[in-house]
Amino acid sequence: MLEPKDFTLASGKTLTINIANFGTAVQLSQALLKCLKNAEIKLDQESLKNLDFSNLMENPFLIGAITKAALDAFTDPHIDFIFWEMARKCTYDGLRVTEELFNNSIDARQDFYQVKFLILKENVLPFFPKLRTTLAEKQA
Repeated sequence: MLEPKDFTLASGKTLTINIANFGTAVQLSQALLKCLKNAEIKLDQESLKNLDFSNLMENPFLIGAITKAALDAFTDPHIDFIFWEMARKCTYDGLRVTEELFNNSIDARQDFYQVKFLILKENVLPFFPKLRTTLAEKQA
């Protein structure tokens, strides 16, 4: 079993992420790859294995395409469904991450997009280890 990961959100609350089962995570990676494809980002097998956006700032087309893909992903109903499946395994300040959490707490809504991004990111990155390294270097 994979160990849960804790993240401190901008509000100071703690998000604990438990990685989803393999089938759900594969569905997410396929849906996100579809968003990249729709943004006209061409990915072959080798590119997928070594997915690396380290030169993002040097390529205006790539910046625009990644932005489009990210917006498509955040507004895609299928990805939204997958997100809620994954979120149920996670906690926000000790409470299960559900729509009800955000219905009942106006304060929690400030963290919603950060929660969504982190849950999706942590569930897709195991498929693309080089991308995790690149993101860690960018944050350092």
